Amino acid sequence: MLGSNVLDVIIGLVLVYLLLSLVTSSVREALAGMWKTRARYLKKGISELLGGPDHRSPELVEAFYQHPRIFALYSADEKNPSYIPARSFSMALLDMAARGRDVDSAAQSGSEATPLTVENIRKHVGALGNARVQRMVLCAIDSANGDLEAAREELEDWFDSAMDRVSGRYRRRTAWVVFVIGACTTLLLNVDTIRVATEFYKSPALRQAAVAMAGRVTQSTAPRDTSRAASPSQAAPAGAIEANAALDSLYALKLPIGWDAESRSHLGDVIVGSFFGWLVTALAVSLGAPFWFDTLNRIMVIRSTVKPNEKSPDEGSEDRKQNTPAPNARRDGRGSGTRNTIVVSPATTTATETEGYARDVPHEWSVGDPRGGVI
Repeated sequence: MLGSNVLDVIIGLVLVYLLLSLVTSSVREALAGMWKTRARYLKKGISELLGGPDHRSPELVEAFYQHPRIFALYSADEKNPSYIPARSFSMALLDMAARGRDVDSAAQSGSEATPLTVENIRKHVGALGNARVQRMVLCAIDSANGDLEAAREELEDWFDSAMDRVSGRYRRRTAWVVFVIGACTTLLLNVDTIRVATEFYKSPALRQAAVAMAGRVTQSTAPRDTSRAASPSQAAPAGAIEANAALDSLYALKLPIGWDAESRSHLGDVIVGSFFGWLVTALAVSLGAPFWFDTLNRIMVIRSTVKPNEKSPDEGSEDRKQNTPAPNARRDGRGSGTRNTIVVSPATTTATETEGYARDVPHEWSVGDPRGGVI
């Protein structure tokens, strides 16, 4: 019995970390959308790819961004796109190699325009104006043995490799940002891991409520629209909704968190007594929602073997259980409950999550999912 109680305490803590991670992720996405972080990182990666380390060909980069295949990816109030599909990159580059960088050229926009063939690409590749990029285009053509489609795929692989490097750079920066946001969230909500764990251990009712909520989180799924790519400007309102839903769920547990009058009046004692607990919480939250959602799923499976006769309330149907959940939450307006709980959306086959969570899927800069890749 003692072992099962400890397992329930762990479930409660993991659930708290997941909810806080969702809040942190939502804040991070709102800031990324406000500052257009992804668009700036993508622009820098494209500049290095087409302009070289010293950005020796800014004209080629600007012409690339003005190409209809790329220009259509961002609105008039955005300076640059936050994602570029690999196919759009390769088609734009091949088109400029065959027809020149001037996308407003009347001669190359009419019936007499140069056909997009391997022969014409090789003949006019000098129009790109960058020896390294020209060498890459010629290498792709030669590797493809004259097959235009195969050459396009070679350029897509080149683009994906470069964007993987950009994603790694972005992840490293985001890891620090997420830690800072997580630490601020921990302090604002006064979430002391040691205090919360103690309360879970002492209160069977609290453990039962946490396990029930964990069961709903891991079993409930909702379809996510993957028919269109999201931009940073769309991430902020979505993130705000998720943060509110996660906070509602966190407060619904009635945990010993927050700042009451007594804790504010004894601030010095609270800081001394809670510093280590705050630090543990902040470090845990920095691991990200995907990590904690995956961990929660695994622990719930273990618990089902320890307590096979117990079932979490509100189990989903078999069809819903077949979906694979991912750590993105939103409010669930359906159901008869009075509390706002989070519903975790299933992982898409196109969005990249953190390393080890979703594998063998396109990078975030290609699929345009603002929640993919880093948190």
